[in-house]
Order: sequence, then C-alpha cells, then structure tokens
Amino acid sequence: MHQQRRWHAAAVLMAALFFVTSCGGGGGGGGVSAEDTSDDLLLLDLNVADYDGVALNTILEFVFSEDLDPDSVRPETIRVREGPQFGKQVFGHFRVDGDRVFFYPRLPVDDNLETAGFHAGNDYRVYLPSVPKVATVRNYTADRTIRETELYFKTATVDDPDLFIDNFLDPGPPRIINVNPVDGATEVPADATITMTFNRRALDPRTVSADTVKLTMVERKGFPNVRSISGKPVLTQSLESVQVVFQPDFPLPDEAVFELTVSNRVEDLVGFSIPSFTSTFTIRDEPPRLGRFRLEFTEQEKVELMEPDETTASWNEITADALSAIFTAAGGSGASGDLLANSDRNLTPFNTPGVDLNQFEDGVYYDVYNFRRFEILPGATVRLQSSTTANPVKVLSVFPMKIDGVLTVSGGRGQNAISYQYASTKALSRQGGTAGPGGTDGVDSYDGTRYTNVPQPVADDCPYGGYGGQSGGSGTYYYSSGSYYYYRSYMGGGGGGGGSRLSGQDGKNANYPTSGYWGRGGSGGLGRTGNFEREPNVGGAG
Repeated sequence: MHQQRRWHAAAVLMAALFFVTSCGGGGGGGGVSAEDTSDDLLLLDLNVADYDGVALNTILEFVFSEDLDPDSVRPETIRVREGPQFGKQVFGHFRVDGDRVFFYPRLPVDDNLETAGFHAGNDYRVYLPSVPKVATVRNYTADRTIRETELYFKTATVDDPDLFIDNFLDPGPPRIINVNPVDGATEVPADATITMTFNRRALDPRTVSADTVKLTMVERKGFPNVRSISGKPVLTQSLESVQVVFQPDFPLPDEAVFELTVSNRVEDLVGFSIPSFTSTFTIRDEPPRLGRFRLEFTEQEKVELMEPDETTASWNEITADALSAIFTAAGGSGASGDLLANSDRNLTPFNTPGVDLNQFEDGVYYDVYNFRRFEILPGATVRLQSSTTANPVKVLSVFPMKIDGVLTVSGGRGQNAISYQYASTKALSRQGGTAGPGGTDGVDSYDGTRYTNVPQPVADDCPYGGYGGQSGGSGTYYYSSGSYYYYRSYMGGGGGGGGSRLSGQDGKNANYPTSGYWGRGGSGGLGRTGNFEREPNVGGAG
C-alpha cells in the first residue's frame, strides 16, 4: 500500500515565498532562515519521498528552485543508495531538464529481477550534499545547494500487483517493430546478429526464455531438415529501447533455412502479451572455418547433459572441468565418429556411420564422411570408397586431421585368373577390381577352357581397357598341346584404369598353359579428371 508523504509540493512552494523549512522524510542540514534569498539553490520536491510500495520501474523526479548545470548532476551529487547500510548506489542514469532531474533506474533483464536498479521490498535513501562540500549539484552560476537533504522510500514487495507500473513511452501491447535478418532474407552471413527490436514497452524477463524465443533449422542444402538450434535470447532494455538478441551456442550451418519464432507467452512488465511472431531467413554458402568454444559445466551436469554419442565436445581435454567443442561451420558433424588407424583400413559408406550420401555441390554429387577425429598412424593405409563409382569422396573432420600414413582413394586390384579348367563348358570368371571414386570397376577376367575336340581357332579379343577407369578383360587364344586344346588368358586381368592420367599395370601372361595363373589383375593408377587442379585426389579404377 502506498503511504502519503509527510509533505507536499504545494506546501514547499508556499514556504518558498516566506521561509523554507527542512524537507520532510528524514531532514538533513537544518532549516533555512527567513532572510535566505530566493536565489538560493534548493531541492523543492521528490516524487517518492516517504512513499511505501514504490514500483521497481518508477522514475524519480527531483524539482529544484533553479535550472541546474547538467554536468553537476552525478551519482556523487545525488546519491540514491540501497538499504539497510545505504552504501550501494542504485544502477540507473540521470537526465536534466531545466530545474528538474529525472533518475531512470535500470530495468530487469534476468529471471529473478536481480539486475534491476531497484529491488523488491527494500529501503532506499536519497542524499544530496550541500555547501561547504564540493561535490554538490550547481546552477549555471556555479551556486551550490545550500541545504543537505536526506529522503527515504521503500519499494513494493515481489507479490505486490503494483511491482511494476505502466509508465512506458508506447501504448500496449508489446510488439516487434524490426527484426534482423529481415523476414525472407537470403545470402545471410552465418555470423549475423539475430536481433528483435520491440516498441518501447519493457518486457518481463521471466517470460523471455529458450521456451518462448526459438530458432529452428527447417531446411539444409535444399532438403527438409528440422532441427532446434541451441541458444539463448538475451534481453537488453530501458525506457527508451527494448531489444532481444538470440545467441546460438554454435555458429549456424550454412546453406540452411531458419525460422525464428516468438511465443505470445512473452509479456511486458505489466502483463500485456506480444502477438505471436514468425520470421525466416537463409544462411549463405560459407567457406570452411574453424571456431573454438568453451562451455563450463559442473561434474554433475556433465553426467546429466553430455551424451558422448550426440556431441563432438570433449570433457576435461582443454580446460579442467570444462566441456570443450570444436566445430567446423561449413560441415563436419562428427557423426562418423573417431578414426585412429594403426593398420590398413578399407572404409565404405556402408561400414562407416554418419556418411552423407549424394551431397550436391558445384554440379557434383559427393559422398561426405563426417569424422570427429581423423588420424592415420605411420605404416597404415586408409582406403575410402564411395557408394557408387560416379561419386567422388569428401572427408570432413571436426578436429584437425593428422595423416602420418597413407590416405588413398584408388581402386582395388582385380582377382587373379586361375589355372586351366577340365570342363567342356564356358569357364567361370574372376571379378575385376572395385573402382576408386571417379573411376569405373574393372571388367571380369575369364579362364581358359580345356577341350578334348579340336575347336576352330578363336581370334584374340582382349579388350585392353585403358585410361578412363576400366580395366581390360582377358582375351582368349587358341593353343594346342598334344591332343588337348586350350583357351588361355592372353592378357589376364587387364590394365587398371588410370582416370585419364596414368594407365594401370598390365596383367601378366601365364608361362605355361597347364600350370600357374593365366593372368594377374592390373593395379589402378592415380586418376585425374578435367578439373585436376581443383580435385587432385580423384582416383581411377583398379
């Protein structure tokens, strides 16, 4: 309940005509006699003096007998202090308008209202020094206040319905008058500041949270991909300005569409709700970059909040008792896990988790490996394959890559042809090698077949295969040995494809038709496409 002050402005004005008494509410430096001139600088009124139940956003208004020099109005000349010791200055700012001074207390921006200048249910003292002290308010002729003044008031309790009052510069309800990026914006930088500017009605910070202000990714690289973006809304406000900035915990993925929503559960300080709000924008294609972020958690929070399978962060690695994360903004989700190769490994999208298949970029479909850590130790070779021979491979790693061994995307070696077959039917084949990314699988190699009757000679039909990623198959050649006749592989296994750079090694001829191998598979050469300078790691087939 508000209590009436013990003195009024009207009484002070009457006193100014005859004599001035000590200002009520705590008094101070004694009375001023009737012979004091009207030129004396005096505080005549304070709008909350001796009030109980003052709202936390109340603007203090001081009325003086003369116009003040604005440079003389400072926290040390008008001291607004919080009880019970009255040693702590209240956060806020002064504005001088002629003979009036306005004090704007800082408005709250946190859940428990502790960031407000005034706090609920507290006593406050206003103290003005006077002559002979130097730190006093002054008029334009440098005259100082002649009376030391001390006034008191008390703020409303937290359950008071008048904890805040509607003294805002704009009528209700609160609403967003500007958003950045603007609704429908494209080519937005990933580090753009996401800002919502409201009309001049201070918001209740207890209603501004991650539950009421949300950012959601709805599309990535042209495909639906709904994912909530972790972050927090940060409120800054005064009587003249109200803004909310959404701060993501990590840089936003590029080439993605985002939806910003504000719930109608957001309210101003006196309970008016904002209309629901939605805005969308698109992040442009960003170049790769590396950013490091440190998140502090307690040991208990680590257990409760950190799922090792769902985060690329590491505990206690960079800083003690800290959860540290490294994130590549243009990609690298870490979904493929950690690779620490100390022996030869053959990786495919089908035996490796987290591979993004057929990711379209620059007119090419890639298979993208998303490792968290990628390290190849000395002596180890890691061979990467794509889901189809038409797709090149792209490898991303959240942490910096370390390759002391060999990373290859060349194709595999074809199987060896086997020795002669005692059969009168067509021989079985041996499969050609699997192609590396950008190459074509080797064709099959056929074995020679033994016949007991003399057949007609068959011309050499060995397709030597060659440079474009296809290995040659084995040809057949008529051969007579006593009463038996054979076909044998003329160039068994064929040459490995070279991807237009180097041809593979030819298969070896058998030394004798009844023993040994008819031919050996060719090994693939390092490939090259038309854009070799940009993609030097595109390999050919084996």
